[in-house]
Amino acid sequence: MFLYFVDNKFRRTKLFLGICHIEEPVDASKIGKFVLGLLIEYDLDFSKVMGGICESRKLSSVKEVFIKINQLASHLSSSKNERELFQKRSKLHKISRRIPLLFSDTLWGGCVLLAQAYSDHYESIRTLSNFQSYLLSQSEKSTLDEFLECTKPYMEAIQMSEKEETYGSEVIVQYAGLLDFLSKIDQDSDINRLLKEETTLRYEEYLQNDMALFALYCDPRFVYLADILRNITWSDIEEKVATYCDALRIVNATTSSSEGPPEKKAKNDESYFTKFVLSKRDTTTTAESTQTEIVAYQSTIQSSRPPTSTDPLNFWMVNSERLPNLSILARHILSSPSSTAQTERLFSKCGNLPKCTQKSRVPLTSFNDIMLNVTLADLQRGTLSDCDSDDLDDDEDEIEVDPFPNNSDSFLNLLHDFVKILLTFVWESDLLE
Repeated sequence: MFLYFVDNKFRRTKLFLGICHIEEPVDASKIGKFVLGLLIEYDLDFSKVMGGICESRKLSSVKEVFIKINQLASHLSSSKNERELFQKRSKLHKISRRIPLLFSDTLWGGCVLLAQAYSDHYESIRTLSNFQSYLLSQSEKSTLDEFLECTKPYMEAIQMSEKEETYGSEVIVQYAGLLDFLSKIDQDSDINRLLKEETTLRYEEYLQNDMALFALYCDPRFVYLADILRNITWSDIEEKVATYCDALRIVNATTSSSEGPPEKKAKNDESYFTKFVLSKRDTTTTAESTQTEIVAYQSTIQSSRPPTSTDPLNFWMVNSERLPNLSILARHILSSPSSTAQTERLFSKCGNLPKCTQKSRVPLTSFNDIMLNVTLADLQRGTLSDCDSDDLDDDEDEIEVDPFPNNSDSFLNLLHDFVKILLTFVWESDLLE
């Protein structure tokens, strides 16, 4: 579990809270108990935490094509001699890209990457006599080419969302761009029709999510862009923003614990001078102040919108005094990235060890502690990167693929790291803090 937040200097921060093994069958209730348990352990306010869940669906129209692609990948993965022969033939054809080996099940878009690798090396498959059974028919090859054409922007979107520096505000814009792409290609295609149906369904769900709309509004790179909101308007979002900021003022006012001297009892002054002065004093409410900020924000964006390569939090750091209410909203909303990629990668690394065929006698609680400390050490060293190189390793010469891996070596490596971490904790007292 990772926790993201934006501090008072508009720096987005990520904290690693912990790892926990959940007994099968895993459901939302058990995951919820794990999350709540960690929040309680760290004494975090539940009302200030937001999260998201996503799922996927297979493309049935390319099922037959992927049967042959997966068969080829399995064959290359299980035979080193065949893999070396295939690599030599690809080098003769001057094909240097990754050969079609199986990807991890948890790799987002792995089926597209595998299909692309198959297409890149299709000439090698065609010219090797013992690989003829993995060739596609003309119609199947056309289906594969169409599938790769349609899914190319999806892979670009996935690769962008997997980066740690992304923001949740980019999700709606990504979906709008995908629908725009699908509208410009063959409308009679089954693949296009299914992708458009699924993309539209998820796009409309995000447009009903207030947090997604707030994130979009708080990102100066995308706010007030035309044709990305479909049936809602920017005025609708502005009303929600004003309501949120006003509600935040009420909550802060009722929970304020600032101490100070009691106010002096006001004198009952009914003089004309007092009435005149009071009538001229600024009585603008927070709601009116928020509306003023919204107008100023729109004017700023229309006159000088930040480039898409900039960090949106930099805008709010510069304009926090001029737009105080909106900047608080931005701090609340722009904390989350656009995906759970880093958590997914760590999960895939942890998943095989408890389920390996030769289990260690170490209890799961001890295993959780080992993985927790290994991850903390990786974060401390800066080696827990945004991209898992194991998934996209281009050097297949050194790959020995075992369909039923023995994870005892991995466990010993983890135990070795754990011992090193303990020594580090002993000698470096600053880590204990």
